[in-house]
Amino acid sequence: MRTRKTNPPSRIGSKNRLLMTFYGDDFTGSTDALEQLTLAGIRTALFIEPPTPEQLLRFPDLEAVGVAGMTRSLTPAAMEKVLRPALKQLKALGARHVHYKVCSTFDSSAKLGSIGRVIDLAAPIFPGPFVPLLVAAPALGRYTVFGTHFARFGIGSAGEVHRLDRHPSISRHPVTPMTEADLRRHLARQTKKTVALFDIIKLGLPEHEAVVEFEKLLATAPGVVLFDALYAEHLPGIGRLLDAHASARQPLFSVGSSGVETALAAAFNSGTRRGGSPAELESKLNLNWNNSVSLIDRPHPDHFPQEREPAKSTSGKPSNAEFHPAWDIFSFSPPVRPKPFGEGGGEKAGCVWLRADVFFTASCRPKVEI
Repeated sequence: MRTRKTNPPSRIGSKNRLLMTFYGDDFTGSTDALEQLTLAGIRTALFIEPPTPEQLLRFPDLEAVGVAGMTRSLTPAAMEKVLRPALKQLKALGARHVHYKVCSTFDSSAKLGSIGRVIDLAAPIFPGPFVPLLVAAPALGRYTVFGTHFARFGIGSAGEVHRLDRHPSISRHPVTPMTEADLRRHLARQTKKTVALFDIIKLGLPEHEAVVEFEKLLATAPGVVLFDALYAEHLPGIGRLLDAHASARQPLFSVGSSGVETALAAAFNSGTRRGGSPAELESKLNLNWNNSVSLIDRPHPDHFPQEREPAKSTSGKPSNAEFHPAWDIFSFSPPVRPKPFGEGGGEKAGCVWLRADVFFTASCRPKVEI
């Protein structure tokens, strides 16, 4: 789908280049959002506290900013204490979109990690016409069809797809077991806002018809609009629907998985110098998470090596990309030693970096325009 162009973003020559900000309810989920934007060519930084405009002057070319939180494990009262000021700070950065990133399994409850509470407390901060809710992330094996959510057993595997309330692990989560697969019914336990559905049938309509149906849905004044999505091809159309209702003056607050980043990145890239879907860009760059590298802006002998070889494709041939170290940064205040994790468990897969205030993923830029 391609919606009408309303308040089109300017990514070149604008005073404020930020297209979106996001707040992740845990660290790993935040890096997922970071990765999706990076794969789409959106220059992104992830912080552990909301950055100030003055801090962002250090990184003038950023197009997206994220904050890795821990609200998934907090009570509603504790969430409000953390999120109210954080969301206000993110709004003040002037991006068109502010996203509250949740797990693609949507596991939450009224007493812990309440997604409904987040929507309620964000309402006066972002007085928009609706809150988009996109939980599906097809690339991760997460699908929503007629409001019912499904998840593949094992990300990146060929495992069986289960309805959420029958999933072997998610339905038995020790803290927030998912006993309801209908996301509207599950969210109703956490907020009194009405939840409307933009279903897969409407999503598959021709562009102009889908826009008309979406506007009809918004005319009913729903508090939240849940989007179905089964295939990766559904996400760009959703991104354009959302971006048509966003502006720097009135940013659109959304909730969902990294599918939101994938959807919006596709909308941002429509008609810009980068072009192409995230999947196409990832294929052309031959970049994956295991090939990511990190550098330190204040080198220290106890830190990671300052340089690594460029990413190689899975075929062993050189990648059609080159690393630009200026964007591959761990920034510390003050610099600290890495702490290996996995000891005792037979794995030493990486390090936990303590007190890091900003993290960039490796950014490969193509040698030729894509």
